[in-house]
Amino acid sequence: MLVGYLTGCPPGASLPSEDDRLVAALRRPAVLLRPATARFLGRAALDLATVCRREPSASGELKDDRWPAHLHIDVAPEARGTGAAYGLMDAWTGLLGGAGCHLQTLVENARAIRFFERCGFVPYGPSPTVPGVRHRGARVHQLTMVRPLPAA
Repeated sequence: MLVGYLTGCPPGASLPSEDDRLVAALRRPAVLLRPATARFLGRAALDLATVCRREPSASGELKDDRWPAHLHIDVAPEARGTGAAYGLMDAWTGLLGGAGCHLQTLVENARAIRFFERCGFVPYGPSPTVPGVRHRGARVHQLTMVRPLPAA
C-alpha cells in the first residue's frame, strides 16, 4: 500500500522552472477547457490586478547556492502520525550527504510547518501571496523553508 511519496531534485540536477512547467501545462488544450482551470486563471488574474499590486506575489523557486536541493513530500491522511513521513525525510536527507535543501509550503498549513521544523527546516524570506489559490475561501501565502547546513 502506497502511503506517500517524496520527490526531490539533488544539487547539480536540473528541472524546468516552475514557470516553464506551468506554461507547458497550459499549452495542452484539454487543460484550458476545464472549468476549474478557467476559475483558477480568473482568480489569478484578479489577484495580480489587485492584491499583488499592494504586496508581492509568489516568486517561484528559490535559487540560492546554499540550498541547491529541493523536495516535495506528501503522505496519505491515514498514514500521518505513523512515522512514514519521517522515514521519507530521513532517506532523502541521507542521500544529500550534507547538502543544503529547501522546500515550499503554505503559511496556512500549520501542520506541515510544524513537521518541517521538527525535520530541521526554518522559514526563509518573505511569504508572498500565491495568485489564484484559495484555502477555505481566503488567499494563501507561500512559505519557503531551508534546512541550514551544520556548522563546520
